[in-house]
Amino acid sequence: MNTDINNTLIEMEKVLKRIKEEQNKEREEKLKLKTINESKINTVFPAGKYVITDPCYILDNNSEAHDDIWGDWLEKYDYFEYANYAEHEGIRFFAACTAYGDGCYPLYKNGVEIASLGVDAGLLSIIPFSLVEKLGSTELVIKRDKSKLLKIIDIDEEFTIQYSKGVFKFGNGQYCIDTLGTEGYEGEDEN
Repeated sequence: MNTDINNTLIEMEKVLKRIKEEQNKEREEKLKLKTINESKINTVFPAGKYVITDPCYILDNNSEAHDDIWGDWLEKYDYFEYANYAEHEGIRFFAACTAYGDGCYPLYKNGVEIASLGVDAGLLSIIPFSLVEKLGSTELVIKRDKSKLLKIIDIDEEFTIQYSKGVFKFGNGQYCIDTLGTEGYEGEDEN
């Protein structure tokens, strides 16, 4: 009887191990698709004030403009399924999927956590504050910064953005958001 139970437990462990390996393989395949197009990596952003956030948070979801602009962005940029350098009225920004979708992800500056970024659309972005101003969302974004839903930062010199498999690096290496690492991840599994 004990032998039967032990054999059953061993078989169950093997099945669970195979399932976990398949899930990890699927996750890796999805993340490969999210890796940025190499030809776009050299886009340089100027020094200035930026908002680090889920891009839906710079829009007032109680306004008609929210639905129009958000819908246009999602359609134009394939729902940000891939890392994208996007543009709105001549102002470029960057948006890409997180590794695990919605949740809270730490923003690090020089290795020290400076914010926890809320994510509701499965995306994070690096948006020039000038776009926030152009959209008329300055007051909303400042309010959301105070509530710690997003982070407004100043970057002192021009920079590029590196993105791979849910890891964002920018500000010439000063800033990092690692949505792939499980350390510090506070969201829910999508499974």
